[in-house]
Amino acid sequence: MPRTRSLPRLAALGLLLAAAGCSGSRVKVEGDVTLDGKALGKTMVTLTPVGGKGRPAHGLSDENGHFSLTCDSKDTVPAGDYKVTFAPAADTSIDNFKPDPNIDPAKRVREMQDKARKDQEQARKRGEGLHNNYVKVDTTPVTLKVPPEGPVKFSLTSDGTGR
Repeated sequence: MPRTRSLPRLAALGLLLAAAGCSGSRVKVEGDVTLDGKALGKTMVTLTPVGGKGRPAHGLSDENGHFSLTCDSKDTVPAGDYKVTFAPAADTSIDNFKPDPNIDPAKRVREMQDKARKDQEQARKRGEGLHNNYVKVDTTPVTLKVPPEGPVKFSLTSDGTGR
């Protein structure tokens, strides 16, 4: 008899969880990011849900500052209010590194480490003009309501007050 009482509860819980997972609409979010009017390439754009509920979305801007955001491996973002942060990204990826198989393995490791250091240095230089306000969720002045009205344009400034 106890089993029959728990079945309706489990069914109700299952429906509630299914509704919660499917209740929000998802939309494609893409746009451009600039710093002092110039394209901000190779920068990670991250959306963090306001209030801590929901999943973050992110995307990497290309050389022209254009980005497309993904969330949960989908190219759409759930509707809602977000804080937006920005961080310079390095090019290094083990997936992109194509070492010469004829070179000694120890030398290949050094090659990868050297490439990683150079890429990190380039990312640091790109990020020098990026104010610290933009890097942290609790200090960023940038917000976004999804769905946005058209393509997103983030106009950052060196003084950390841009939007």
